[in-house]
Amino acid sequence: LSLGEFYLNTISQDEQTVIDSRATIEDVLETNMEGPKSLKALYDDFAYLFDINIEAYVEEFADSNPNLEDYESAMAKLFTDIANIKSRSLNEVAFELVKVKCYDIKASLIGKANEICSALMALLMTQINSDTASVDESYQEIYEQIQVEPNTPEELQELKNYIDQCQGLINNLKVKFDHVTDSVSLMSKFGFMPNEEDYQTY
Repeated sequence: LSLGEFYLNTISQDEQTVIDSRATIEDVLETNMEGPKSLKALYDDFAYLFDINIEAYVEEFADSNPNLEDYESAMAKLFTDIANIKSRSLNEVAFELVKVKCYDIKASLIGKANEICSALMALLMTQINSDTASVDESYQEIYEQIQVEPNTPEELQELKNYIDQCQGLINNLKVKFDHVTDSVSLMSKFGFMPNEEDYQTY
């Protein structure tokens, strides 16, 4: 079998055929990128997670003197975003010419959100430990004061006056400890619990 020789004629890039072909290819590519662009836009609402410096974020949050409602609001937003990220699209989306894998970006966003959640709960745990230590110290002080045996009528009166004040002190401590309990309940609501050492303190 003998094949003849064939020669291809070169075509200038300025020729209309080349210009038209290039335009057609660009149109096809542009059209087929609309789907991936729209898919990417679905995740734009969560891009803020990548911009967060966790250490700076937690420091700024702590400086705002947050109450439990502030913690709950911040955690609820993060948990809502995590749920939305999971359901925003399939892990792999196929278009006519391209296939987009979304698993890695979803995992990265969810991972960052979980890191922020953990940092917030660690901050709350620090406050819980501080409040628990303060309550324990105050109860210990009350206990030591009422164990003193008076030796004079003046000391007896002083002890009586202190005991009369104790109810108010204990009421204040109960409010503080109730706040500690509410804080632990908030952690539990979002799936976080004190570690063994913290729990023993609590």
